[in-house]
Amino acid sequence: FIICIEMSALYQIQDDLARVKEKKPFMTTFNKIYDGIVMLIGIGIIILNWAVNDYIGKANCFKTPIATSNNAADLEAQYTFPKGQSISDMSKIGIWMLNYTIDSLMRKEAAVYSVYVGSFPLSTTPDVCSLFKATYAADLAKSSIVRIGVASNSLMFVRGDAISHTFSDDTTTNLANSSMTASQLNDLGYYPARSNVDVRLTVNVPLANTSEPQNQKVSFYRVFPKSFCTGCSVVTEMGFGYCNMTFMYNDTLKIVTITKSSNLLGSTMKVALIMDESKFTSASHYLKFIAILFAVGGYLASRRTVQWKEFDISQTESLSSRILRTVSPKYFPYPSDALRFDMFCYNSDLFVFLFSAAVLLDMQYGLYYSKTINLWNTDEPQFMYSVLMFGISMRFLWLNCATIKLLKLTWNTISTATYNGESKVMSFFNLSSVTSLYLSSILLFYIPQYIAYNNVVTINLDNRVDNLDPVIVDPLQSYYIRSVPVVIVGGLVNIFGILLWDHTVCYKKWQLLAKNSLGRQAIYNSSSIFCDYLFGIELDLEGDHTTTILHCKARRLSTLQWFFMNHMILFGLPEKELRAKKKTAFGTMTIKTNSTTPQEDQLPNGKYLFVQDGDHHLHLVDDHLSELTATNEYVRQANCFKTSIATPSSTRDLEAQYTFPNGRGISDMSRIAIWMVNYTIAAIINRDGVDIYLINVGTYPLTPAIDMCGIFKASYAADLSKSNNVNLSVAVNSPMFILGDAISHTFSDTSVNLANSSMKALKI
Repeated sequence: FIICIEMSALYQIQDDLARVKEKKPFMTTFNKIYDGIVMLIGIGIIILNWAVNDYIGKANCFKTPIATSNNAADLEAQYTFPKGQSISDMSKIGIWMLNYTIDSLMRKEAAVYSVYVGSFPLSTTPDVCSLFKATYAADLAKSSIVRIGVASNSLMFVRGDAISHTFSDDTTTNLANSSMTASQLNDLGYYPARSNVDVRLTVNVPLANTSEPQNQKVSFYRVFPKSFCTGCSVVTEMGFGYCNMTFMYNDTLKIVTITKSSNLLGSTMKVALIMDESKFTSASHYLKFIAILFAVGGYLASRRTVQWKEFDISQTESLSSRILRTVSPKYFPYPSDALRFDMFCYNSDLFVFLFSAAVLLDMQYGLYYSKTINLWNTDEPQFMYSVLMFGISMRFLWLNCATIKLLKLTWNTISTATYNGESKVMSFFNLSSVTSLYLSSILLFYIPQYIAYNNVVTINLDNRVDNLDPVIVDPLQSYYIRSVPVVIVGGLVNIFGILLWDHTVCYKKWQLLAKNSLGRQAIYNSSSIFCDYLFGIELDLEGDHTTTILHCKARRLSTLQWFFMNHMILFGLPEKELRAKKKTAFGTMTIKTNSTTPQEDQLPNGKYLFVQDGDHHLHLVDDHLSELTATNEYVRQANCFKTSIATPSSTRDLEAQYTFPNGRGISDMSRIAIWMVNYTIAAIINRDGVDIYLINVGTYPLTPAIDMCGIFKASYAADLSKSNNVNLSVAVNSPMFILGDAISHTFSDTSVNLANSSMKALKI
C-alpha cells in the first residue's frame, strides 16, 4: 500500500537559451578551506566581543599599580617621580585623562570594558624602558624599598595622508623636530591628532645603601591613556613588563639615578585595553546578536526543503509573518543542500547589512585593538596572534559585501533597464564565487598598516616644550577619522579591482550564467552578489551548442525561491520575452489527480523559466509562458502508482475488477485490514480531506533475494471464452511479530524457541 509524493523530480529550468543539470559544484574540494575561513571569521566575532572578554576578567590584574589611588594626585604620594616628569607637571587635560582612567578602573559601577589583548615577547622595540632613565628622590636610610614612577604628556601631530605620501615628497621634506612648538608645527602643515598620557610605575625595588652600581630586573606597569579629541572619552592601553636597570645611589644628596634602562629581552609584555561601554558598542553587540540569530536560523531552515510560495493577490502578508518566514518557513521533512553556510551569510541582505552596521558602530575600538596587536606582534610575530589578526581583519569582508550590494541597489534605482539582463553594468557588481571575496581579504589584512602609513609623518609635542592646554584636538582631524577618506578610497579600489579580475578570469562562466533565467535572476534582478549556489550550468550539447542547461531538483529550487524572496531584495524586472505581458496574464497548468492513466498531452516539455513579476514575486513558467501553480503538488513522479486503484472507490470495487484466488481475496482479510485499504483509496484517489505526501522512493533492480512475484502462484477463476484479458490480484493480511531487542540479541541465544509460519498468535 503506497502513500507518496515526488519531491526529487528534476526541474529543467530553461529559457530560449538555457536548460538546467544538477551536479556537485566545481569548488566542492575547497569547501573545507571555506569552512576554515568561516571559522576564522567566527574567531574574529568572538574575540571582538568586548563584553565576553571583560567578563573573563584577565585584564583586571592591571588595576594593581593604582589599586589604592582615588585620583592622579595620590600617585605622587605613593611613587617617587623625577623632576619635570611627575603627575603635576602634565597639562590639565592630561591630568583629567589620567583621573578618567583611574575612576574607570576603580569605580565598580563604571561602564567600561577591560579587554585583555595578549602576551608578547619583548624585543628591542617598542622601547618601553628608556623613559625611566632619570634622577629620583630617595632616602634609603629610612626605607630600602623604592617605588619609581615617571609621567609624560604629549600631543601627536600628523601631516598629510596616504595619497599625498604616494604622490609627493612630504615624507622627506620640511619635517618637524621635537623642539618645535605647536604654532611652528601648524606652519609646516601638521595638525594635532591624539592626546597622550604615559605613566610608568615600578613595583617595589629593593636597593642597598651603597654608591656602587646596582643592576636589577625590575617589573613595571604602564598606564597609557589616549584621547582622539580634546575632552572626549579615553581609551587606555595598560601594560606589564620587565626592564634591566642600573641604579646609582647618592646618600649625601638622597637621590637615586637610573643610568641604564633597557627592555629585558626574552621576557613578555602583557597588554590590555580599557574602553568605554558606549551606546555605539552596545548597539553593535545587539546588532551582531540579531544578525547571527537570523543567519543561524535561516541557514537551518535552508537545510530543509522549503515549500514553494505561491503568490495570492487576494491575501496580504503581515510584517511579523514575513520576518518569521525568514527563519521558520513552511517546509517538507527532506534535506536540502541548496546553500552552504558561508554562501547563505554573504548573500543574505539581512545578515550583511546588520553585521556591517555592527562593524561600523564598533569600528574605532576594533581598529585600535587591531593596531595594538599589530604593534606588539610586528618584531617577533607569533602564529596565534597572526591568525587572530587575520580573523579580526576578516570582519571587513562584510563591508565589502555591503558595498557591492549597495552598488547593485543604487544602480537598480538609477538604471533605465526595462527587462532582466538589459543592464550590463549590473552584471559587473557580482562575484562568481567567494574565492574572489577571500582574495580581496588579503589587502584587508593590511588595513592597520595602511592607517599607520596614512599617519606616518608624525611628531610628538611634549608638554615640557610647549603648553598643551591651548591646543585643541579636532575630532575630524583625529588619528582614525582623518584616515576614513583614504580607507574608503582604498577599499573601493580593492573592490573594483577584484570585480574586474573576477569578470576577466571567469569570463566564460559569466557568459553561461547570463544565458540562464535562474542565473539572470541572481545577476541582474536581485541583490545577490555571489553565484556559488548556481552550480551545474553547462552547455546544452543536445541543442545548437550555444545554449546552457541546468537540471535543478525541486527541493533545491523551492529553497532558492524562499531565499530569494526572504533574504534578498528583488528588482521586479520581467524577462525579455515577458515584458509585453502583464503579470496577471500568466496562464495556469494543473494535472488532474483522479485520472486513470497518465495525461501525456497535459505535461509540458520540461523546460521552464524562472521569472519575476512587477510585485517582486518569483514564478516558474513553461515554454508556453504558462505559470506552474501549486508546484509542490505538480512535481511528482509517484502519481503513476494511482493507476491500479484509479477507478475503485472502495475495496468492494477491487473485487469486482480483479479476480482473486480462493482464500486470498479482499473479503478474506481482517476487518482492520479492509479498513486500511479503504483508507488508502480514500486518501490517494478520493482525497477525502486527507493531506498526504506522494513520494517516489526510486527505481531499483529486482534480484532473487527480493521475491515480489512468488505470491501470485495460485488458481484464479477465469472464463477465456468471454474475454482473453484477465486482471489478476492477490491480497494478504498479516501482523508482524517481533521477539526481543538489540540488548537481548547481544547477550542471549537468538537461535532457540523460534516461531514458524504455522503457529497461531497465542502460541507465538
